[in-house]
Amino acid sequence: MAQTQSPTTKAGPLDLPPPIVMMGIPFDQVDSNQTISLVDAMIQSRRPHQLATANVDFLALADADPELHWVLTHADLVVCDGMPLVWMSRLLGAPLPQRVAGSELVPLLLESAEEKGHRVFFLGGSEESLKAAEGNIRQRWPDLTIAGTYSPPFAPLEKMDNDTICARVREAQPDLLLVAFGCPKQEKWLAQNLAKTNAPVGIGVGATLDFLAGTVKQAPKWMRACSLEWIWRIMQEPKRLFRRYWNDIVVVGPGLLRQLWKMRGRGFFLRPPDPVKEIEESDQETNTEAAAGGSTGHLTLPVRFDAQVVRDTGFGESFTQSEATWLLIDASKTNFIDSTATGKLLRLSRLARDRGGDIILIGALPEVLTTLDLMKLRDHFLIAASPHGAQALLPTPETVLSWPPSVSAVTEPTLGEQASSQLHRAAPGSPLTIDLSQVRFIDSTGVGLMLRIRREAQHLGIPMTFVSESDTVREILNSLNLHDYLLRS
Repeated sequence: MAQTQSPTTKAGPLDLPPPIVMMGIPFDQVDSNQTISLVDAMIQSRRPHQLATANVDFLALADADPELHWVLTHADLVVCDGMPLVWMSRLLGAPLPQRVAGSELVPLLLESAEEKGHRVFFLGGSEESLKAAEGNIRQRWPDLTIAGTYSPPFAPLEKMDNDTICARVREAQPDLLLVAFGCPKQEKWLAQNLAKTNAPVGIGVGATLDFLAGTVKQAPKWMRACSLEWIWRIMQEPKRLFRRYWNDIVVVGPGLLRQLWKMRGRGFFLRPPDPVKEIEESDQETNTEAAAGGSTGHLTLPVRFDAQVVRDTGFGESFTQSEATWLLIDASKTNFIDSTATGKLLRLSRLARDRGGDIILIGALPEVLTTLDLMKLRDHFLIAASPHGAQALLPTPETVLSWPPSVSAVTEPTLGEQASSQLHRAAPGSPLTIDLSQVRFIDSTGVGLMLRIRREAQHLGIPMTFVSESDTVREILNSLNLHDYLLRS
């Protein structure tokens, strides 16, 4: 079923090399200076953008947390805050330019904000840390405009008073929102609430606020330069961090090794004689044939789709430079795809969804599908067995949205915006259908979203239905006595 988003205008890293995907998380190939420039462009756009500084611990957490995985794959920019991941990117064939550590990026952002007159809001941390950090920041950057600070009462994510928090931030009108709730809480909070704050850029900064406050000492420069700061941090908090780092090793080590073998070991023997020529012949002009959801582009993947192909050709540029909203990709000949090529597909998918369309992979072989499963990314693409099946997934006068495995407070803002946009754009009498077949988790916020969409459709006089509910959704709705109301035709 087709999943559609309303068109947006965002300042994304589309002109950069595609991200390299490690354990399903796309890391953008940027250095610190490029990150600062991108943040400035995001601020100028006035659209909400989420930036994440992801390290090995993020990968371990996301491997067991579908919501965090969803947040990181939908973030507007993910930078690499960990030398082990930089080293692994080199082995995978698409080396990241450098580590962009959050503790070093935030001071650079504050320096840039002071120079350009951007307003900064600090959210989270204890009141003592905020006060100490504000004092140190004002001494170091005296001309920086601190729009506000707020330490909300500690509470689980689902019990936070987000209306009050967002109102405080909106009133301050910041350009840059720095959130120190710790991972994954800060990343999920931003995904859920950033748009409500009207701040164009939101970043989870974790312990960096404590570094700025001086309540936690940062590792000496020589240890940071040698990537040994993890030893320093364990010495400071041995009980908490030893267990965390051990879990990172147990989860991420084998995960990256499996990916390395599949994409660099086994894949080495599958290289065709001239992959660049093959891709140049297959990257056709984007067809702009009309479709109900906009124009549609067509591309063909080569037998081997890897970093060399992405690096040495302009694969996908015909779609990027066109105004097509949907992209049909023939993957029927492809028997190998690596981390960089997966990142390229994710970037094209993001572009298509920003335009109100999506990507459909046609005839994907088991080798490609198992790679997407390894990365936990199959749900990010529409899959069709044949061209005829792909045509059936394209929008028709009846718009169909397919919801992801998790419908919760984290995914609610995006899903709600999609559905509301479709309802308000729908022609009179044109129905909206929401496919629930992939939903494996739904919380009270997700149920509330279903109620809101149903009532909004009734108010607008638009026929709408929820279809193909999973057993999980059926059980939840039955327990709330809402099954007949929400799932009736």
